[in-house]
Amino acid sequence: APLQALPAPGPASSTSPASPAALKAPPAPVFAPLGGGAAAPAAQELALGGEPAPTSGRTLHTPTGAQGPTKLWGRAASAVDRLGPGSTLGRYEILMPVAKGGMAAVWAARLQGTRGFRKIVAIKTMLPDVSDDPDFESMFLDEARVAARIRHPNVVEILDLGEEDDVLYIVMEWVDGETAGTLQKAAKRLGGIPQRIVLRIASQICAGLHNAHELRDDSGALLDLVHRDISPANVLISTAGFVKIVDFGVAKSKGRLHVTRAGGIIKGKTPYLSPEQLGGLPIDRRSDIFSLGALLYVLTTGLHPFRAETELSTVENITIKNPLPPRELNGAIHPELERIILKALEKDRENRFSTCAEMQRAIDQVASTLGEPTTDEDVAAFVRQAIGEIQSKRAQELRDAIAAVDAGAALNSEPRSGASPDLHAAPLDPGPGAREGA
Repeated sequence: APLQALPAPGPASSTSPASPAALKAPPAPVFAPLGGGAAAPAAQELALGGEPAPTSGRTLHTPTGAQGPTKLWGRAASAVDRLGPGSTLGRYEILMPVAKGGMAAVWAARLQGTRGFRKIVAIKTMLPDVSDDPDFESMFLDEARVAARIRHPNVVEILDLGEEDDVLYIVMEWVDGETAGTLQKAAKRLGGIPQRIVLRIASQICAGLHNAHELRDDSGALLDLVHRDISPANVLISTAGFVKIVDFGVAKSKGRLHVTRAGGIIKGKTPYLSPEQLGGLPIDRRSDIFSLGALLYVLTTGLHPFRAETELSTVENITIKNPLPPRELNGAIHPELERIILKALEKDRENRFSTCAEMQRAIDQVASTLGEPTTDEDVAAFVRQAIGEIQSKRAQELRDAIAAVDAGAALNSEPRSGASPDLHAAPLDPGPGAREGA
């Protein structure tokens, strides 16, 4: 049965379903989140122990968004800032911006092959503000190197890593779909995401995460990979019904080559961080399980289990307060699904699921009690129903971008005088991976 419609998650702490618990909080964290863009660039640099970069005192509006007051950037930052529709990076032609986070921008691009072969891909580049910082460059390279080892249908595939004219870029598969947060919000008008669809989505997330957690090096040793930023923005759901986990930019693993000044900063989106992340304690795969529990709470109830008015209050809720049982917010939730969510959200990681495979088995067991099995096509049908208009708009934007780039290329190839048309389009609404969700 469809989940009951609930009010939109509110920012006020009075709406937080967290309830007190007599638990000892981990050590107080020092906050400077990077992955979600919460800290301004200058604040990020101060948190890293550096000095704020000099600025020109004015704001520039660039294809990756407003950058200002404008830094007196180095070569890499200046090269990144010149990117726009019609620019090329190796074999790839930039079409349009689709997302922007705290450290990177994502573009739709086109691979131009021989004999007319073309393929749409996603390209990630660092933002100008961090492009000249060797620590962020190291994190960027590590993401490509570690994530490229993951081979699973529920993890976005890394296709290539390149560098051209001081611009580092990661090439990823293009996903026709939206974030879990966008789907959850769009589904409110339909009465929420049906429980059987949530279970199928959750099972796929578990499958992708378990594969990443089990990643091994060439000698067969576990890399102890932890995503560290499982949130609505980093789970894409395609119009074909497949879940794709994205953004291993802040992942922890033994396979990282670099330990940077950024390593001591809490990474991830605060409402989805585990107690041990907030306390600066060692983390393992069970930290991702906690974050997944928070995501499933949002998808089933429409409310976040811990979010409050301030970041400090949210941290307090995560570390010392138990969430309100989901069935008190939505009586349609299966009792066993509620048990799974609450087990994933245990403060003590020893009381959580030990692996995502164990959690997936529990989820699939609940799904088996609901009658006819739910397929990927069932998920696809619901996704198309919920976000069909959003996807149609995005598809048209992409077609328009391709036409504009092709028209510009044709004009530039003509031997005539006059300035070339300005192909730098205004920033579009953020696309997959850019919206944080609930």
